[in-house]
Amino acid sequence: MSEKLISVIIPVYNADGYLRDSICSVLHQDYKNIEIIVVNDGSKDNGFSTSIIKEFEGEIRFYEKRNTGLADTLNFAIEKCSGTYIARMDQDDICEKNRISEQVAFMEKNPDVSVCGTYFDYIKNGAFVEAGELPTENEDIEFNMLFTNPLCHPSVMFRANDIKGRWKYDTAAVAEDYELWTRMVGKVKFANIPKILLHYRINEKSITHTKTEKIKQFDVALHKRLLRDEWGINPKKYKDEILNPNYFSNKCSFFVKKNFLLSFYEYLNDICSTNKFELLKMKCSDVGKSLNTIWLRILNISNIGYGMLLYKCDVKKIEKFNTVSKFDLNNLFDCLEKICNSIVCRADKSMKIVLCGAGLRCTNFLKEHNCFETDKTVHLVGVLDNNQRNLFVNEVVIDVCDVKEICRMSYDYVLITSNKYYGELHEDLLNCDVSEEKIFSLDVFTNFYCV
Repeated sequence: MSEKLISVIIPVYNADGYLRDSICSVLHQDYKNIEIIVVNDGSKDNGFSTSIIKEFEGEIRFYEKRNTGLADTLNFAIEKCSGTYIARMDQDDICEKNRISEQVAFMEKNPDVSVCGTYFDYIKNGAFVEAGELPTENEDIEFNMLFTNPLCHPSVMFRANDIKGRWKYDTAAVAEDYELWTRMVGKVKFANIPKILLHYRINEKSITHTKTEKIKQFDVALHKRLLRDEWGINPKKYKDEILNPNYFSNKCSFFVKKNFLLSFYEYLNDICSTNKFELLKMKCSDVGKSLNTIWLRILNISNIGYGMLLYKCDVKKIEKFNTVSKFDLNNLFDCLEKICNSIVCRADKSMKIVLCGAGLRCTNFLKEHNCFETDKTVHLVGVLDNNQRNLFVNEVVIDVCDVKEICRMSYDYVLITSNKYYGELHEDLLNCDVSEEKIFSLDVFTNFYCV
């Protein structure tokens, strides 16, 4: 049986040397019946892009057009395709050798799927950096669209009959892919293959990096449309930062951040309580996994005072998401409510810390955060060091205790201030029966803590 023809479209604008690698990664696929369609969108680089493309003359189909933008170029390229399936590709990304064969096999096995993406990783400074998991099932992908773009655009393969003549990219959209997916919700089926089949090169000139504020505002508009048209919820009930947590500023006050978390919980609860029937089509573990991922992201973005620390302490509660019965969403949301309440309770009281290591970094931290006042959200319980001595900070004398004295102290977290002696101090603390989940480096703490 002969292989079906697959079209791979590569839009080009002011390409660099990576374009060769990109085209070669498609030419060297283990699936051989491929047509590569390269469209130069009016590059302004003195013919450099054209010269690279012409190196592959006879192996690709090449079109040049005046500059009209990415969305219009993609629409143009799709109309030139002859394949049963159409795969996207960017001018500087790299395909795994089996990308096309894996996606074709998946689409053949799942004829109800119209849009199929894959897992991917980042190419950053010449190294591959893991990007994390994506939702794989249609209902889970649609749910995640309320919070983020759950498909990696250059990894996507379309069923040609389902897109040609039916769907076009919006040329006015800031994020043309996300906008298209949100219009397709409920009308086509999505999927992601849980294998890294694309290496996505981070480009500082890309729209994601250069138009961040516009993308935030655009995402809010998309989420409002989804809430209204697909989920039956009035978007006017929620502020923009709730509809797109990336809109939220880390510089807001402590109490604003606490209220933000409460509002976001209400938002999640509203979505799920209004759409129980639709969500029951998902595996409950998938709902839980999505909420888990979203909640962790919100903790880190909001940075209300605990961020990763809170997540680490509450992870056992969050893991309950994956064990809840498929038909018991109420129980699932009880878990989420307990997590939210736990966060707010901790946010309302002082966090008691012990600093381990009495060097300069310890002194600077104490000066900056003024941890001596009991009404501060971070309160110093004590300072430990294997070399006992006194510290003088802000006209206050601090007795430095031996590490073994930790057993006499009541604390929430122990922060190791020394990078050089981190391993030694960490082992000493474990030997004193300090729980692993309560030990952090000062760097981790200060990265996720905001006084």
